[in-house]
Formats: sequence, C-alpha cells, structure tokens
Amino acid sequence: MQKYLFCSLLLFGCIAAVAQPSDTDRFIIHRHLKVIGRETYHLNRMADGGRHYSVDCFYADRGKDVPLKATIRLSASGDPLEMTSRGYTSRMSQINDAVVIRGDSLLITQDSTTKLVAKPANMFPVDGYAPAIIQELLVAWWMKNSKPANVQALFGPVEIRTLATDTLRHANGDRILSAIGINNVIWGWEFLWIDQRGQLAALTTINAEGDKFEFVRPDYENDLLFFAAKSAEYGARLYSAKSKENSAIAIIHGVLVDVEKEKKLHDAAIIVVDGKISWLGPTQKAVIPANATIIDAKQRHMLPGLWDMHAHMKQVEWGPAYIATGITTVRDMGNEFVFINSMKSTIDAGQGVGPNILKAGIIDGPGPMSNGIMIAETKEQGIALVKKYKQAGFHQVKLYSQLKPDVVQAICVEAHRAGMTVAGHIPQGMTTEQTVDLGIDMIAHLPYLMRAFVGNANGDVDLKHPDNRKMLKKLLEKKIVVDPTLALFELVYRPLDQPLNRIEPAFQTLPAKLQADFTSMGLPPAEAEKKIPAQKVYQKLVFQLHQAGIPIVAGTDMLIPGYTLYRELELYVAAGLTTWEALQCATITPARVMGLSTTTGTLEKGKDADIILVDGDPVSNISDIRRVSLVLTRGRLYNPSEVHQTIGFGR
Repeated sequence: MQKYLFCSLLLFGCIAAVAQPSDTDRFIIHRHLKVIGRETYHLNRMADGGRHYSVDCFYADRGKDVPLKATIRLSASGDPLEMTSRGYTSRMSQINDAVVIRGDSLLITQDSTTKLVAKPANMFPVDGYAPAIIQELLVAWWMKNSKPANVQALFGPVEIRTLATDTLRHANGDRILSAIGINNVIWGWEFLWIDQRGQLAALTTINAEGDKFEFVRPDYENDLLFFAAKSAEYGARLYSAKSKENSAIAIIHGVLVDVEKEKKLHDAAIIVVDGKISWLGPTQKAVIPANATIIDAKQRHMLPGLWDMHAHMKQVEWGPAYIATGITTVRDMGNEFVFINSMKSTIDAGQGVGPNILKAGIIDGPGPMSNGIMIAETKEQGIALVKKYKQAGFHQVKLYSQLKPDVVQAICVEAHRAGMTVAGHIPQGMTTEQTVDLGIDMIAHLPYLMRAFVGNANGDVDLKHPDNRKMLKKLLEKKIVVDPTLALFELVYRPLDQPLNRIEPAFQTLPAKLQADFTSMGLPPAEAEKKIPAQKVYQKLVFQLHQAGIPIVAGTDMLIPGYTLYRELELYVAAGLTTWEALQCATITPARVMGLSTTTGTLEKGKDADIILVDGDPVSNISDIRRVSLVLTRGRLYNPSEVHQTIGFGR
C-alpha cells in the first residue's frame, strides 16, 4: 500500500492559428513494467510555423480508470505559448490547470483560481507528472537554448543533465540514444532516452502515488528492461559518496548503547577497521590505530544503524534519504526486478549512497488488480519465480493479493527448500490462518493479522478468548513475524484539518513537491474521528502480540522518506512497549528474523560497523532517535544534514 497522493501541474493550451494536417504518435504506459495504458498525441502544424500538440493519456490501474487530456502550443521557434491539463494524474489525484504566456507575463489558472505573474528567464512551464511528449519538448527546448544549467519550471528550478550515450542493438540497425536526467519536475530524478532525431524513446519516472512508471515508444518496447535497469544505475551514481572510505575509524567519548542487553556504557569507544568493529569498551582503554580517523562523540549516544523492514526503494533518492536518517539496512518489499538489482549492485560497488538492501521478490496472481509482471497463475509458475529470485540473491519472497491457495503453497514450499523465507499480504479470498498453514513466515500490515482474531463489540482483541488463544499458539509455533506499519494507518486516517507536522515534526523541511504529495493524504475530520477506535485497537494489539512473544519489526511502506520509521517507533512506545523494546524492533529483532544477527543488529566486536550517533537519549525519550547527527556504514562517515541537502531536504 503506497500513498503518494497530491500531484502537481502539467500545463498546456489553445489553438490560435489555422491548423495544417496532423501527425499522430504514442507511448506505451507501464506500471512496474506491466502494460496498463497508452499516451497518444496529435501534432498540428500551424500556418504560422507553430505547433500544437493535443495529448490523450489513459491507463487502468488496479481497477481504476485514470484519464488525462492535455495540450501545448509552441511558437515557430519552439517556445511554449499556452498549456492546459485536465483529468487525473493518479487514481487519487486530479488536475484542472492552464497557463498562457504573453510577453513577460504568465496567466496561471488552477481550478477556479487565476493569477498573473512575471515570467522568469529560461522558463518552460512544466510541473509534476507531465505526459511523456511534454518531457520530450522540454528537452528539445533545453537543447535549443544552449542547455542552461537551470530551467525555470512553473514552481521552481529544474536541472537537466546529459548522463550517457547508449547504443541499442535492433534488427534494422543500431540505435544511439542520449540518456538525459531531469531533476525537480517531480521530487527527484526522471530519466529519458532521446534518439538522434530528437524523439523520446523512453521515460522512466514515478506516478503521483509513488509507483514506478515507464513511457516507451512502441519501437523500443523490447528495450524496456534496459531502460529500467539503467535508470537505477545512472540515478544512484548521481548521489555517489563524497566522503572517502576510511580503513580505520575511532569513535571516542560516547555512550555505548547495547540494545540487546538493554545496557549503556558511558565514556565508551568503538574502533572500526575495514568496516568491522574491531574493539569496543571504555575510552581510556582504547588502543587507537595510528592511521585512524578520530571522532569525538562528546557523550552522544552510539547505537546500531536502524532497519526499515518495509521499504520500497522505487526512486534512487531513497538511498540518501535512508542514510541521512540513520537507516543502514532495509528490506525492500517489492520492486521491479531489474531496477532493484541494478540499484543494489551500484550502491554495493560504492558508486551510490544507500543502505544495505535485503530484497524480497514480489509474486502476484493474474487479473486486472495484479501488481507488476511477476505473475504466477499456476504452481509451476510460482516455483519458477522463486528460483529466479533465489538465483538473483533475494532473501525472501513476498506474497501479494491475487494469488490462489495452491500457488501460495507451492511458493512457500519452494522458498523454504531454497533457504528463503516468505513474507507479505494475505491474498484475497484466503484467511490468515490458511495462509499461515500454507507457509507464510512474516505478515505485513496489522489488519491482515486482525482477521485472525475474534474481536468484541468494541473491536478489541482479547487474547484470552479460546479461539484467540488457539490462533496465538499457532502463530508462536510457526514463528510468525509481524510488520505492523502503524504509522501508515495513522497517516491514512489523519484528519485533513490536522497539520502534518503534528505527525512528522520535520515535515516543513521536506522538498515542496514531496510535501504536496502528502498534503491531501487523510480523511475528512468526521470520517477520521470514526477511525480513532481502530487505531487504538491496532496499538493495543501490537502491545499484546509483543507481550505474547510475537516478533515485531518496524517498517514504513514508504511514506515520508526515512522519517516515518521514527514515527513507527514512537507509536510502539505509545502502544506500551518500552523504549528499549521499540529500539529492538528496528535493530536486533529484524537482524535476527532475517538470519543476520551474527553480523549486524547490535554493536559488538566482529560485526558490521553500522553505527549512528544520536544527539540525545532515545532510551529516555524515544523521540530523541530523530536527532541522528552522524552515520557510519560501509566504512564511510555521513553528515545527515549534508546528505539531506543532496535530495532537496532542508535543515
């Protein structure tokens, strides 16, 4: 469940001159590589030498039609004159906008509001989730105008870069394409490939819900996987580490936090050699290597790097966002196969900034509601996909919502045979108990687990109820792990009149385009009030499950990059967990359930040196976890503020 709701402008216009015969072309629209629709555009060449494009976008996303119509008129010299955009930019967001450029002025209309503003230099009025043909025209305008360092879009500067030249082998000859990156039309980079005629071959981006989208000309449909993989590689390299790798690091005069034993050691030191903890103990006893970089912690708390156990790294910007918030390991719970493989290999090679990625490969069943292209209609198809994921280094398989019971069982059996675990949703038409019996190991999203229990009239779950005791016994015997995503439901059920900084104190530091994605996320106040009891039940059940011995792991399902993990931990403490227990949910517990507790999850000799310094005491106040001031991972030191600035976050 990923929610990126509010979208931005696409802007287009009207015909003012007599049209000549039209040209028509199209792009194929994909969501997670699955064909879901078309973008068709008609070009009318005007008698005055200008051009008028009318654009018709239509796709169907998980049972919902998403239509959009747009226009743009260019002068004979290729400068934009008028734009309009009306329709939907996702299943959940609409647009009704227009721009008219007259001399040095812009007349901007959004819904029923119109304003006149001065036209800035180097201006091309594009903004947010624009159709592919508009992106092509933007790049053509940029090239015609000598590639200015910054283009002024409607609501801020846009950066455009030439990244590489790619050669594709086609039956009728090689195709030479320029790979172009565009930053800040949406939050983060989009990637385009332009052929030698100046035509767009492909665009890889996200939609207004944060899902991966690809627009591809039919001639290049067979190259789709190439474009998806290269967008991860080129994108990750844009954020390559500026800090050098240190062979030896000594952190002295800190407070060492043992999250497993729930102990602290004051005035402690940690010696790191080649990315591993070689020694830790009292600072006065430390023997510091001669070549070590020395960090004076000044009594800041030293904790293991945090884990997000429900990530979806669908943009390269998530790598820096995680590092800046002290999250050094994530479980990616479903992504494009080639994209996540390319991103992980680029980061692991030291050519990008990001956490250690543990991959969970998604498998869904067929149908209009299916997610992506990893589809298993039969047991044999399910087994083949598990083998594909295993061969590619995935740790887990993720079940999605359209799978049938016999396919679920085959997937679980094959995954366990291969030494993998199985996580995910409870498929539609199946019960939680049935899915547990068939072999799922980890359940994502608390409501799926709620189904397994008998509730009273208030919706509360009494684990002393005979049926509930029986179900709890089964969960314990099967060693089921739960990823509740409480912060997700808090945001989804937020009353729209409640300021977002009530949930996320750092909200105002987010880039404006990212803020806009969350502004409309929530419910009308009257409806939100009805959800308050459900949220209380969720928190109570998390506490009960934890007390009963069910492992709880902290995950976010995207939302506000990095910061939502902090909120998840705050909600665990609000539910009744101690601060120690909440910290364990984002450190040693996920390391343990993923089979990696011998190498990570705590600060111990011989383990990976994933270390964060916190300017506060999260054991006394869990919200102090928000005060991460230094991150060490893969032998590199990161200043969170500096890393955040690279992806447009403020202080």
